[in-house]
Amino acid sequence: MDASSAHIAVQPGDGLVGRFRDTVLLVAGPVSEEDPFVEHLVGTVEAGAAETDVPGAALAQRIGELLFRADSAHVASFGLVAPVEGGALVLLHGDVDAEISQPSGVSRLSGRQAVTWVDHVVHAPFDRVALTRGEAGPVSVHPRSDLRVGVVPGGGFVLSPVGRAPEPVAAPVAPIAPVAPIAPVAAAPHDDPLPTEATEAAMAPDDDEIVAPHAPRRETAAPFDQAEDITPPQAGRPTIGAQSPFEAEDGPTGPPRQGSATMAVAQAPELVGEDGSRTPLDGDYVLGREPRADEAVRNKQASPLQIDDPDQLVSRVHAHLSVDRGVVFVRDASSANGTFVAAPGAEDWTRVGQEGSELPVGWSIRVGGRVFTLERSSQVSGSSASR
Repeated sequence: MDASSAHIAVQPGDGLVGRFRDTVLLVAGPVSEEDPFVEHLVGTVEAGAAETDVPGAALAQRIGELLFRADSAHVASFGLVAPVEGGALVLLHGDVDAEISQPSGVSRLSGRQAVTWVDHVVHAPFDRVALTRGEAGPVSVHPRSDLRVGVVPGGGFVLSPVGRAPEPVAAPVAPIAPVAPIAPVAAAPHDDPLPTEATEAAMAPDDDEIVAPHAPRRETAAPFDQAEDITPPQAGRPTIGAQSPFEAEDGPTGPPRQGSATMAVAQAPELVGEDGSRTPLDGDYVLGREPRADEAVRNKQASPLQIDDPDQLVSRVHAHLSVDRGVVFVRDASSANGTFVAAPGAEDWTRVGQEGSELPVGWSIRVGGRVFTLERSSQVSGSSASR
């Protein structure tokens, strides 16, 4: 198995996630330990992935035969991502959704769109493909999880080609599920433990604290066109040095060669306020009315982002932001009024917990009465020609 061409991050859950070379299978839970269909499905995928580097078309045919032979009343919902020539096959059956991020935008597929199954060829290059059980919302994976081989418990996964820098999803096509409105309550002046005298100096406010009110919305990305037919794989295995099955036909994505005129340099994502203030998220941040009260700030493990709060809806330590390989995660800090996220253009907000949730680029975060939007930043620097 070649584990170097794709990174697989697993979302916790009561289903199964299996990786066989670069083919990844999700069986939506709960899964019985003695489910004969699941046993046949896993065995079929494992055998097909071992035969060729691009097993997608052959697996689609075998899985179709397996579904037609099975008792429809005892067939588990599942999803599959497998390499095909020039891209990847996404195959879904039942209550499983897929979210596909490409340079052209983000699209969403669902196994509920067909009685039998839904399949779609995703042409390279693409940034990531995320599979999860339907109506479960955005996939939330541990930032350091990396499934290399075998089957593990899980409720979803995110596949990111190693040849391309993984990027967070810009915006799902469908708005996130609404939540019941929560009546705001005034945050207590001392809702968090007060710092000791030894830390009073460290808690003194700086002159450059950022106040970021409501941020503008963005339009959601356009969906994929209608699914197309699957191209059968060519016989044989690629020679040493051949491109990854998940990379574009014109070569893998990588840094420009020496002698190129310009080179795009990826920058840290930025948190943008309504007044245009921008905070590059180049590390961990603590948001709140008095973020210096947080131990991580006092120990210089995180930076403070102080929020002016005349209505007293923001807790002293309200929320935490962290960045892992360009992906931003947000978690609530037991605040009085909660921390919420919303997709671009969505009117409903989803409350995040203390375990942490991914904040994709283009999404907004609400802290008390303040709203910030996460935006991607980049700059172009010159590069001299080779001699």
